[in-house]
Amino acid sequence: MKILRKLLVFCVILTSVASLFAGTMTAQWSWILDDPEVTAYRYQLDGEESDGWTVLDGDTDSVTIEGLDAEKEYTLYLQRSYDGVNWSPSAACTVKAS
Repeated sequence: MKILRKLLVFCVILTSVASLFAGTMTAQWSWILDDPEVTAYRYQLDGEESDGWTVLDGDTDSVTIEGLDAEKEYTLYLQRSYDGVNWSPSAACTVKAS
């Protein structure tokens, strides 16, 4: 079994507030594609439950989530895989509307 390399993820919040008047925000997290052997990423908002992951292709470098409550803080957990079965430890990045 191939040992997963340590996950190095750089999170950048590109869009933090879509509409404070409506009480919602849109958040976008981005990461650097630094390893061409990665076949998949998966993410989860505010948790790391075994059945709560959304899987993305290995060439995906961002995720946008709309309709978030502008009064709350959110943490995105991100993992990567070389085979789609074994996953790295999570990297986490938090966003809150300012």
